[in-house]
Amino acid sequence: QLSFLPKSIAITGSGIIAIEYAKIFRNLGAEVTLIIRDKVPRKALMKIGLDTDVAAILVADLVRSGIKILRGTQVKSFTVPKPQQPKQQPQ
Repeated sequence: QLSFLPKSIAITGSGIIAIEYAKIFRNLGAEVTLIIRDKVPRKALMKIGLDTDVAAILVADLVRSGIKILRGTQVKSFTVPKPQQPKQQPQ
């Protein structure tokens, strides 16, 4: 459960769940980067059973909605930033 909306988020994978989360966070206003191993997003979606035309339309929709797609990329590690402490007002 998130207690805040991140300004930006990176999501790995090209499956339906990754795409759903990418769309949800983008629609909430976050900058979204979708990281996929395949060099051609349409082909990655076809591997999970989507029709060629449906896969092409879905990729176009992701791009049109402002989701950045990193192709041919694999995540080796990640770092979660520590929450910033609120600045205290001088007394």
